[in-house]
Amino acid sequence: MIINNKRGFIIPIIILIIAVAVLGGGYYYAKKIGYITDKPSDILHPLLVGGDKDVHGCIGSAGYSWCEVKQKCLRVWEEKCEKVTTYSDSQIAKWSKIGIYSNNLPDTTIQYLINEYFSQMLDSDLAHPATNPQIPSDLDQKTFTFLPRTYYQTGQDLSKIFDKNTILTPITLTTGESVLLLPYSFSVYPYYAKDKNHVYAGGKILLKADPVTFTLSESFFPYTKDKNYVWIAGHMIDKADAPTFVILNLFYTKDKNQVYFYDHYGSQNTSIIDADSSTFQLIAEDNSFAKDAKHVFGPDGKIITGADISTFVIIDKHFEKSKNNVFFQGKIIPGADATTFATINGTSYFKDTYHLYSSTNYGEAPKVVSIPLYIDAATLEFIGGDCDSSYFKDKNNRVYQISFYYFEGGIKLVAGADSRSFKIYSGSCKFEP
Repeated sequence: MIINNKRGFIIPIIILIIAVAVLGGGYYYAKKIGYITDKPSDILHPLLVGGDKDVHGCIGSAGYSWCEVKQKCLRVWEEKCEKVTTYSDSQIAKWSKIGIYSNNLPDTTIQYLINEYFSQMLDSDLAHPATNPQIPSDLDQKTFTFLPRTYYQTGQDLSKIFDKNTILTPITLTTGESVLLLPYSFSVYPYYAKDKNHVYAGGKILLKADPVTFTLSESFFPYTKDKNYVWIAGHMIDKADAPTFVILNLFYTKDKNQVYFYDHYGSQNTSIIDADSSTFQLIAEDNSFAKDAKHVFGPDGKIITGADISTFVIIDKHFEKSKNNVFFQGKIIPGADATTFATINGTSYFKDTYHLYSSTNYGEAPKVVSIPLYIDAATLEFIGGDCDSSYFKDKNNRVYQISFYYFEGGIKLVAGADSRSFKIYSGSCKFEP
């Protein structure tokens, strides 16, 4: 009985102690967070959430604090108070034109792009032997720069730059924006990068290249040079004088000593041609013909036999002439009369006193037929065509026909036809001069 009475006395005491501790702890916490103070008014009117804004307007009782980096109030468990780098559309557009520079990007992003650059380099027989490209051990990430025409902005119209079968690899930047990596395997030109130590072409170190002075041609991108050397598609041009080197067009270049021809459509090799550098010039900037003080040079880099320098003219993309000869892509057309050779109504047909000429496919020999004596060649005009034939007239108002597919069949008179009333009916195949 005595033991039981003591037990009944102790238990209420323990409960009382626990209650006091809980109440005391609760009071202390409420006072600490500012919910109550020692002021009687505060006891009657406790501090409400939102009533404790700091000098920046941040409400501490709601968990907000001032973030100096972002210049705003935030909850640290919802949003980190860290600087975030963002890139504007204009910056990204700039990268698409001049390449991406490492000092414009976070380290993690540039490292990813470097890895992507070297991993995209496939084996090539252009400037380097077939090896498996690897990142050089002395690559300097801080100065590593992607040079122009390596990346293009997603959404940019590239139809005039690449054919529809070219595959461009999309790379997403840390901003969520995407650029397109030009893959080496689908281009005849190595693409370039550099750091303070090296210039890279197709993922390989371009030997002897000076990173400080290394540049790409803005107009003719196969060409690159530094203060000492010149390259074409990653190949050094032997004996080229870099300080005086001038790019005339894709095919012809020169320096103070000599003239060079780049066989773009053939071997893709560059050779020194027998030309006078001081007088060498293009005949037309959009063509591959050139001349010096003594000779005319054709699209193959060779001297055109029979061409007179002072009277040589380019008539269209297929035909040329000088005072004595008519040429088709630099080759003499036997029997053509240079004096009367001219285009017919600005079409792809040509004529002289004796012949009618046509060429529809680049690289093929011209189609030639004799003009019968009963046709007045001087007034011969093109009047239209259909799916199978072309029609002409002369001053006598007669109509003549020649087949597209059987040009060798000659030009024939359309019996009974009068050019003044002659009409061509052939649906979608009808065309006018």
